[in-house]
Amino acid sequence: MPDEEKKLAKPKSEADSEAQKKLPHEAHKALPEPNIKEEPKIIGLQTKAFHPELKIKELEETVKRLQAEFENYKKRAANEYTERMDFGKMEFAKEILPFADEFENALQHIRGEERKGIEMIFTTFMKSLNQLGIRPMECDGKKFDPYLHDAIKQEESDKEDGTIIAVLRKGYFYKDKVLRHAAVIVSKKKKEDEKDERN
Repeated sequence: MPDEEKKLAKPKSEADSEAQKKLPHEAHKALPEPNIKEEPKIIGLQTKAFHPELKIKELEETVKRLQAEFENYKKRAANEYTERMDFGKMEFAKEILPFADEFENALQHIRGEERKGIEMIFTTFMKSLNQLGIRPMECDGKKFDPYLHDAIKQEESDKEDGTIIAVLRKGYFYKDKVLRHAAVIVSKKKKEDEKDERN
């Protein structure tokens, strides 16, 4: 055998020992490295898997929260609907209140059989308004209230100062809201009374 071939041909035992030295290193490379980040997730899943009552409780709380949110939504929707309906009724009422004024003016000047007919129509008309939640203000003899009344003028009177002595145009409520202020005449002290108080 030539010298070169002898050099190339290594003993079997030497080749085996070199291969064995390389094997652990290569085997280490082939194995996947453990993913430490995945471990908490796995542990968490295992915990839930072993404690189903926690999941049930979580679902129950979610259902309760959704039910409460839905109930709140229904209340808001109902309130908004009521407000829209009230607004529509108030706007409608403002348009038809002048008819009530005309009926009342007519009743002040008409007598006889014609008056009875107008009274019947007016009574029916006012009942319809009342069914809608609209009612007239009672002002005669009351104290002037700027939240309810518009003072058109003041007149001297024997009545207490600031008392309503005449109603020029009726005021109306819609439920508990002022639909239209009453136009009124308010009493004031007579000049003689003022002089007496000064003396």
